[in-house]
Amino acid sequence: MTKAEEFLAVARRQIGYWEGANNANKYGDWYGMPGQPWCAMFVSWCARQAGLGQEVIPRFAYVPYGLAFFRERKRYFPRGARIPSPGDLVFFGNSEHVGIVERVEKGVLFSIEGNTTPQGESSKGDGVYRKSRPLSSSWIQGYGQPAFPEEEEDMEIKELKIRDVDRDRIISVQAVNIEGSNFVRLRDVEKLFPVRVSFDEEKAQPTISLNYQRSDEN
Repeated sequence: MTKAEEFLAVARRQIGYWEGANNANKYGDWYGMPGQPWCAMFVSWCARQAGLGQEVIPRFAYVPYGLAFFRERKRYFPRGARIPSPGDLVFFGNSEHVGIVERVEKGVLFSIEGNTTPQGESSKGDGVYRKSRPLSSSWIQGYGQPAFPEEEEDMEIKELKIRDVDRDRIISVQAVNIEGSNFVRLRDVEKLFPVRVSFDEEKAQPTISLNYQRSDEN
């Protein structure tokens, strides 16, 4: 799981949380500002729970400060400048509210936001909700793109000797060893079986198909 995915997993687990009387909530208590508007504190809390440092997502309670953080690092994009990615922060209004981008689907932005309401565009709500709105919504101000750390999986590439029973010979193929599991590289399968390995550019995924030689000879 990447850090962006961890960040979103933390946020998803908070959906359905409601504040108490007088704006009481655990995010403000954690931040040290109980009873205050808490959308930015919610984002900060999720970031810390996911193990993200302040160089990735700052600890902030004041929305304009969060926007300025990304703008100073040239990681802020106004509405329409780019399609946001999962884990980006989304800023609303005139720096009035902030949430976390969950996904974009068919031109619709899905986000997870604290201190809001189930419907409408309130920045003074009562809980954590998943919201959806068109990417073209005028309520969207822009996006902050966190510099999530790149994570390398603990893996090694090793050479395996595999017997080709049809030709009675040994073939060398490379395998990736990840946490004790070997995954033969897809291209090497072509050496063993009558298949064709390719790549579907439109769907951005590898493909594999039968490649038997057809003979019309009698």
